Amino acid sequence: MRIENHPDILLISNAPCEHSEAPERVSEAAVCETLSAVEQSLHKLGLPCRTLSFKRCAELLKALQERPECLVFNLCEGLEGYSGFESHVAAVLEMSKIPFTGNNALTLALARNKNLAKKIMRASGILTPNWCCCHEMPEFPPPELSFPMICKPACEDASLGIMPQSVVRDFEAMKSILELLLPRYAKEGVLLEEFVEGREFNVAIMPEAGRVRCLGALEIDFSRLPPGEEHILCHAAKWLEKDQRFANTVSQPAINLPQALQNKLSQCAMASHQALLANSYGRVDMRLDRQGRLFVLEYNPNPDIGPAAGFSKALQADNLSYEEFVLCLIAEAQDKYRRGVITSQKPLPASVSGKAAPGAARQPDELNVEIRELRLEDRSQVLRILSLSGMFSQAEIEVADELLGIFLQKPEQKDYCIHVASLDGELAGYVCFGPSPATAGSFDLYWIAVHPRLQSQGIGKKLLRFVEQECRSQGGRLLIIETSSRELYAPTQAFYARNGYRVEARIKDYYAKDDDRLIYTRKLQD
Repeated sequence: MRIENHPDILLISNAPCEHSEAPERVSEAAVCETLSAVEQSLHKLGLPCRTLSFKRCAELLKALQERPECLVFNLCEGLEGYSGFESHVAAVLEMSKIPFTGNNALTLALARNKNLAKKIMRASGILTPNWCCCHEMPEFPPPELSFPMICKPACEDASLGIMPQSVVRDFEAMKSILELLLPRYAKEGVLLEEFVEGREFNVAIMPEAGRVRCLGALEIDFSRLPPGEEHILCHAAKWLEKDQRFANTVSQPAINLPQALQNKLSQCAMASHQALLANSYGRVDMRLDRQGRLFVLEYNPNPDIGPAAGFSKALQADNLSYEEFVLCLIAEAQDKYRRGVITSQKPLPASVSGKAAPGAARQPDELNVEIRELRLEDRSQVLRILSLSGMFSQAEIEVADELLGIFLQKPEQKDYCIHVASLDGELAGYVCFGPSPATAGSFDLYWIAVHPRLQSQGIGKKLLRFVEQECRSQGGRLLIIETSSRELYAPTQAFYARNGYRVEARIKDYYAKDDDRLIYTRKLQD
């Protein structure tokens, strides 16, 4: 890494707010510790700096007017006790056209709004837990979500508003936690998110030599929590050193991970970094469920880089000193300024931008969906949809690929009919169905899948209605569908029920212990 000359460095942070409540004061104190650590590192590097902890934006503007040639090392995480002003500070630095460390204002604003950030990630094909955002007490559980869920503020940082009881397993518990959160967070919303039970990882991303790279993953060790304690990093576990959860939820380098999982962690982290238009350092929090699916929980631009923070642990595990990291941030700020890339130049995914595009919310009847037979060039896209859905194991995907091969290589066969749905020219989903062997007029639906980014828009319903019509045209009188009884498949089960299918039979423990086989049917002719 190389820096140009010895820049005039202004090290900035938000001063603790006098009227902050206790939780905010703890995280604000951590900013002061980080500022001290960075200042010491700059002195070790022979780079003198001036520090500025300010309460109002006018103080920052005055300092910039007095030092127009400076480079700002930005550690500001809000102003006046409001984390939403973090992006405003970055916007001031952008408009002042001076080099500064960290991410652009747009990324900071997008990532803080977890509801919007999750929409962007899902629109980018990134697997994130199902969720909804509520602003008032619901009368009944969200029908599109399954318990357990975690309830947390939609627009907060530093785990503010996350408590040990934030994981809820029934509607009464949900109402209890919402009664605590809504009085304070109703305006910006409370996120209700399906809780992913399993291992938790985070991956740090840092700039280096004109690019960004992932550091080794850290894993949160929940093994020391008492029995019955939910495995989450609540605010107390992150910040309150005297709380037992602080000592019992330690992040540590994830060792002995299979190479495939290491690669997937890095890939998901980098995809999230790009989806949120980030252009500096960040951290991606992820959970691996018991079926081996990796979910991105959130992307954190400009995360805590204090000496005791997880980011610093990742640096140590990668044999990088704190001074080397600080120097990388300065070099990156100079490089972005020299190239005129203060803000990200990448567009948002079409489905969350202002223009109508594939994935934009439209009524089912308005969708320009074409359903046609599978072609050779569709094969890889179908497999990608199955993989992105997170619903199928690798073995199941291999079976699906085998059927795709049979259909493409043996056009004369009649056992499997495979069609795809194309939305505005983009492959959106597919179905595989065929006559049930040795029956008169019974058909099986073997596969139906829609790209995660394009779900909940009626494409699955259009595919299902197409299958029904095709079966009728071939003399079909009964359509049979099989699926798992696990909670993971609750949305699938609800989809079939909404479309007129009923459970005809249930075979206990068919797929595995406590994983029953549900057989749905629907008559196609009276």
